[in-house]
Amino acid sequence: MELFSIGLALLCAFGYGVYPFFTKKVIHRVGVLLTTFAVHIVLVFFLFLFFMFNSKIVLPGAQSLIYIIVGGIVGALTLVLYYKTIHIGNISVNIPLAHSHAIVSVLLGYYLFNETLSIFQYFAVGVVIVGGLLSATRFSKLRRKEKFFVEGAFLSLVVAIGWAVWNMMTNFAVKDIGPFYANLYMEILIFVVIALLFFLFGESISKVKEIKTYDIIYAGLLFAVGAIAFYFALHYGLFSVVIPVVSASALFSVILGRFVLKEKMETNQAIGVAMIILGLVLVWL
Repeated sequence: MELFSIGLALLCAFGYGVYPFFTKKVIHRVGVLLTTFAVHIVLVFFLFLFFMFNSKIVLPGAQSLIYIIVGGIVGALTLVLYYKTIHIGNISVNIPLAHSHAIVSVLLGYYLFNETLSIFQYFAVGVVIVGGLLSATRFSKLRRKEKFFVEGAFLSLVVAIGWAVWNMMTNFAVKDIGPFYANLYMEILIFVVIALLFFLFGESISKVKEIKTYDIIYAGLLFAVGAIAFYFALHYGLFSVVIPVVSASALFSVILGRFVLKEKMETNQAIGVAMIILGLVLVWL
């Protein structure tokens, strides 16, 4: 089951790592809240398709409901901030920094879930985290005593903390009611919060006509694949292994940002990408 959960985590990493590429193109046309709302519509659509073919209904108990409410609210606010970092900065810089949430999540896994790691897996966790941070740092500006985190770095750190809390709430919900219904209830609540934010503070709905349909479908589909794989990975695997592997989604974002969007990458950032790949290899040992 451990290899299966890692495979699901890698699938999640792919979906979460590639969808920001399409999301960034949409955000520049229509804004943050409308993009967040549109992408999440696609995810909820696919979840309802799964639900239609599931004859058994599992309702959350009081404890699970608390996890879902806290996770849903925190998840929605964090997702909006994440889209903001995509909008104002390079995805090859801000996304790896946001994925430093793994270090907080792993510590939570140790202390709250009594999970253990082999020496190779323990080392892999550190390598993935350090690699992500290196990918987000510009040493040339550090040497000149300039600001070495690009625009959006602070928001990315806030996103990292928010995701750590969301990861914990999600893990609790998955253990209580299973991956499918934890996913369904959590993501529906996230969608409701995002919809509320959009209709209260978002861009004009008339901007929808500026969205290229294939961009939003690709973004939503990849996001849906990542989200569904994430919940099932938590169901079958260890929290402290799944989270660092999922954080390797930064690798896909860095590659797309560097070679497709032509974002600049310094030597230390290239080293960070190599460290992420090394960490992914070690986590299997």
